[in-house]
Amino acid sequence: MISNKAKKTKATANTLANRINGRRAATVGLILLAMVIAAVLSRFVLMDWPNFKPLAAIAIFAGFLCKRWWVGAASLAIILLVSDAIIGFYELPIMLAVYSSYFLAGGFGLAIKRKFSTSRTYAFKIGSVSLAAVAASVVFFLTTNTAVWLAGWYPQDLGGLLASWTAGIPFFKFTLASDLLFSLFLFSTYFAVEASFDLARFGQHRSAHSAIEAR
Repeated sequence: MISNKAKKTKATANTLANRINGRRAATVGLILLAMVIAAVLSRFVLMDWPNFKPLAAIAIFAGFLCKRWWVGAASLAIILLVSDAIIGFYELPIMLAVYSSYFLAGGFGLAIKRKFSTSRTYAFKIGSVSLAAVAASVVFFLTTNTAVWLAGWYPQDLGGLLASWTAGIPFFKFTLASDLLFSLFLFSTYFAVEASFDLARFGQHRSAHSAIEAR
């Protein structure tokens, strides 16, 4: 039989665990809200910096963070539509290419989440995030510059496509730099916050174990 003291200790540990999970859920919600606000503002603050935006990084992080994929997709759609409504919409084929590239970046975030586990090293996680950021940069470069070609800005032949890609190369370094920088910042911050919750869970587990030992 478990003593009354052990039962009380175990109940307290369960209460602490529920509080920790509640705080984690609230933290995730605040992070998503902060990302939406920051992303919208960045499209104005960084207007003079060509292709240097945190949108792809936020898309990757949203795909990773959200338990339901459509929550991340909806958050990203809100960011893009609100900011474009203020800045001004542009040619539909190009706009669709831009939106599609960010949604694909969200898919990269979903993919790396499935590879992560508690047994994965920090170096593996950072490497996976960096790879996702590079992939997002390449996808954005190819989709947007191909869309520009399809929109008729260049001759509709292979030479025109290559010319469109070539014209986009000077901007690619800004895309790559921002995707890597913002992705590593977001995920490093998340790993630090998650580690603090893990420490709290560890304390709760120790309390539960002590309760069982007190039988």
